[in-house]
Amino acid sequence: MNLSDFTAQLFSSPLYILSVLVACVFASEWLLKFKFLKGLGAALIVILLTMIVANLGLLPKGSNGVYDGIFGYIAPAAIFLLMLDVNLGELRKVGLPMLLLFLAGTIGTTIGVVVAYQIIPDTPIFSGDYSALAGMIAGTYTGGALNFNAVALHFNVMENGLLYTSAIAVDNLFTAVWMFVTLLIPRIMLGKKYQKVTIEEKTKRAASPNLKQLSLLILLTIGAIWISDEAATWFASHNLQIPSILIITIIALIFAQFKSISIIPGNQLYGTWLVYLFLAVIGAFCDLSAFAEAGKLALIILGFVIITVVIHGVVMWFAQRFIPCDWEEVAIASQANIGGSTTAMALAQTFNRPELVLPAIIIGTVGNATGTFIGFLIAFNI
Repeated sequence: MNLSDFTAQLFSSPLYILSVLVACVFASEWLLKFKFLKGLGAALIVILLTMIVANLGLLPKGSNGVYDGIFGYIAPAAIFLLMLDVNLGELRKVGLPMLLLFLAGTIGTTIGVVVAYQIIPDTPIFSGDYSALAGMIAGTYTGGALNFNAVALHFNVMENGLLYTSAIAVDNLFTAVWMFVTLLIPRIMLGKKYQKVTIEEKTKRAASPNLKQLSLLILLTIGAIWISDEAATWFASHNLQIPSILIITIIALIFAQFKSISIIPGNQLYGTWLVYLFLAVIGAFCDLSAFAEAGKLALIILGFVIITVVIHGVVMWFAQRFIPCDWEEVAIASQANIGGSTTAMALAQTFNRPELVLPAIIIGTVGNATGTFIGFLIAFNI
């Protein structure tokens, strides 16, 4: 058996892939003992680790059954567990500022796309799909991949294989990059004043559930995922597009109001671990070789994206001067635009801000609902 056959066989083993992902999560925690890495935090380290491991050829860098399962089941499970601590009283304090920040980010993305379109001229390299590409970028950096593909499908960009794959490669790369940026924003802006109790410290102090409580947590989590998936399918059959992530959020919020459930210990610890596993997959999706293979086209698209996101960031910076908020809220709202509701939720949990988990999911869902419209608005009128 040659090396390529052996690698292909390994990549076909879900247990191998999951083992490497979990090893990266473990290693990210272990590396925190080094002072020069502790400032980065485990979330940032796990993304970087899996990105390196994947690009060394030890993990698949594209979609596969394990990654799809983590996106489809692990991420919703993390959302459900973390939502069990939501305090509605605190939610009222942060809801409006988060929404205003998100709207500011959406405006920033839209302006950024228009400016980027003017700076980077249309050339034959885009094969007549430049306006559609602008709409795809506007859609994905307002809501997410759903909006990206909705615009691409309408304009048949999939038929332009090089452009489509180059755009995906750039999007995957920049999603990981922006996760780095938003994780570092509070530290950069506040410097030595940024002092927080880390998730690692908090979860170490958390009590562990007994066997009965653990069984109940698992039962409720599995049941909530099943119900949300079935409900989303039912709504879709009746021409109502209600995402399952919103449904599971509502279910968790209802359960959180029952004291007998909300006092069960362990949900933060288990939810955080699942978030780290999800972040590990984000790192694994960062395929540097795909970006390199796309060559000049990918570099042009990357330039377009950088201009767009820099202007998005400037608008967010300007908005925070007029909106009562802190830098963590700014980072989470920006991540909801660029990465979507799940990455925004992961960021809120990484910042140890449980009161921001629900707003992060909600504004991300708003982005999903509006991103396609903004994408088409750009594509048809730019």
